[in-house]
Amino acid sequence: MNAQLLVDGHHELGEGVLWCERSQSLFWTDIHASRLWNHDPHSGATRSWSMPERLCCFAFTADPERLLIGLESRLAFFNLNTAAISPICRIEDDLPSTRLNDGRCDRQGRFV
Repeated sequence: MNAQLLVDGHHELGEGVLWCERSQSLFWTDIHASRLWNHDPHSGATRSWSMPERLCCFAFTADPERLLIGLESRLAFFNLNTAAISPICRIEDDLPSTRLNDGRCDRQGRFV
């Protein structure tokens, strides 16, 4: 089996690839470029969204138009249609060297 390049995004640090069953598409983050990416292999369409700071992790929610995102300094919801970011909480404001890194939902839907 041969590997095939689907998207040449010239990523600085692309990771966190997740398959979305609902949209039948791939999502991933380019952490250092502060971008969220999405690719639909059926249509070949690729899109991306700029984030206000490094996007370290994300998770799908019950709402197909909304992701839970872990930005460098905070958790927030991100609307895929409007690109609106709704803050949830900041992370350790008193420790400026702390940033979010990896995060995923467990089988019960809890973000860890």
